[in-house]
Amino acid sequence: MSVQAEQVQQLVLRSRVVVFVSLAAELCRAISCCRIAKITSGDAAKRLRYFLVAEATSAKFMKLRSLGKIGESKTILELMSLLEKELGGRLYIPTVKITRHNRVLWSTLE
Repeated sequence: MSVQAEQVQQLVLRSRVVVFVSLAAELCRAISCCRIAKITSGDAAKRLRYFLVAEATSAKFMKLRSLGKIGESKTILELMSLLEKELGGRLYIPTVKITRHNRVLWSTLE
């Protein structure tokens, strides 16, 4: 492998790491927003803004997941699950398994 090809591979790897870390940070921010909203007393509008940030992040990640843009990263899935828990729900992740008869089986991450 040439030096140039190796440098390109390293650049791609570093870019993927940066994307992964930024996705994880965005999920952590949304989780924090939920927690802040839950402990904030008084101003309902302020609490709502925190929840709206968390809801928007949740919707974004659900869309990315359904489009196949987010891989099967255990860390990202755990953070998504924690966000959903903080929002009062749970994360439903369909897992496709191909059997002899090409049936689709679904499972739920709990």
